[in-house]
Amino acid sequence: MERLGGAQLAVTIIFSRQIGDLIMLATFECMNFFGRREDGHVNLPYKELTIERLVPIENPQARSESRPSVIATNGVTSILVSKEQIPDPADAIRSNWVEISALPNVSRLLSTLRDCGPGPINFGSGKPPEGMTHLENYCVMAVSDAITRVETGKELTDWSYASGERLLQAQANPRQLCTIVAPLVNFYVESIKSVSITDRLRIRSTTEDEIEQFGIKGSIIGYALTKVGGPSRFRPVRWVVETSFTDTPNDGTAAQHALRELDGVVTALRILGDQFFDYPVAAVTYQPYTHPSYGQANPRAPAFHHWSQLDGPFLLDASIIPSATRFVRTLLPIMMGVTNKEIKISVSKLRQASTRENDTDMVIDGIVALEAVLLRRHEKDRSFRLASRTALLIGDKPEERKRIYEFVSHLNVIRGDVLHGREEFAQRTTAGEVLSLSRRVVRQVVDDSTIRPLEALIIDLDRRIDDLSMNGIDPLGRVFASRRTVRRNIV
Repeated sequence: MERLGGAQLAVTIIFSRQIGDLIMLATFECMNFFGRREDGHVNLPYKELTIERLVPIENPQARSESRPSVIATNGVTSILVSKEQIPDPADAIRSNWVEISALPNVSRLLSTLRDCGPGPINFGSGKPPEGMTHLENYCVMAVSDAITRVETGKELTDWSYASGERLLQAQANPRQLCTIVAPLVNFYVESIKSVSITDRLRIRSTTEDEIEQFGIKGSIIGYALTKVGGPSRFRPVRWVVETSFTDTPNDGTAAQHALRELDGVVTALRILGDQFFDYPVAAVTYQPYTHPSYGQANPRAPAFHHWSQLDGPFLLDASIIPSATRFVRTLLPIMMGVTNKEIKISVSKLRQASTRENDTDMVIDGIVALEAVLLRRHEKDRSFRLASRTALLIGDKPEERKRIYEFVSHLNVIRGDVLHGREEFAQRTTAGEVLSLSRRVVRQVVDDSTIRPLEALIIDLDRRIDDLSMNGIDPLGRVFASRRTVRRNIV
């Protein structure tokens, strides 16, 4: 995959900030072009937009039902819905494009972008208006959004720099014309920088707009909110996973592939820890190259109405970011490919497990995840093979290997009990224990997959089992030796 070198990255940052500065200058230039109305607002058409805001409650004792605009409250803060008039400058700018494009800063913005690369070929959003290029049309949308932000009192500088970076990417790398952003709920990275997985996939901190868009504010985090239809829990969103790609008109193939990549990153990261995090599908945002924001995020449902029993938060510590990135880069092609089916099944089971409604289902998912990577099809003596291979794969010390062997040996009993309606033992074995063990196994199997096939790993584990059975000092070796003696006497 392509990666930016240090010098190229520095040039990219400089150009994106230069473009961001030009967006701001062009914005105020356009506002001066249209002038002001008597009420002080810019002389442009306006449209009505539904706005959701978090506001303090003046009278906490008042019932939310008495305020039709309140859609949720925790007794201290409420989410209010209101209708507001916001400027809609895009069509007015297009109608006067001949004059506006000749304005000094608008002209500089266009020429600077043209110097950055050949620009895009295809657009998911269709053709630009007659007489305009795709690039000109996007500049119209960027300036239009910026004007709306100014008029509605929203932050402009950071937004302009982010837009400048996106415009630069679109010109220099046509693959990055569309963006999908998913909020990672209950997820934190101990870093001030974004974490790049590939040249198109990254994990980054949220912008102010996204925090507003995903319905999360510090004053409301952690409270149980009363909402029509039942209780709803809000969780913090501070990081997002983002993927960029080229979309073509009337074809969703690229977007579907990008969504699978995004989900693959989340799936891989969740293997790295026992705390639960995820992204709500309803909050995923798709932004085509000419996506208009109108200076206001699209209304979204609050993140997660249903929460896993395995609460977090999930923390990606700074010390493990490099190894975590390598792991995700290793697992992602496996999840996107057609080989290594055993690993894909195992990872998928762990992906599903944390969202199950009861511990028993989670335990069974964890057992299946183990079996998928450490057992062959139609293998005899499955309980022993699963327990012994697991112990030797992840056990570092003799006593730990013996504990793992005994624990996994009971999992086959659990499976049988569940199948026959006896869940007492399964309920005494916590889902957290089983899933944590399964994740350790899968992490090791994925790392090992870079040097040899899964079958080679199983053969090596079986050889080590035979060798250990000859070791009368090792605690697990004695178990293996006694087992061989019993089997030999039976024969």
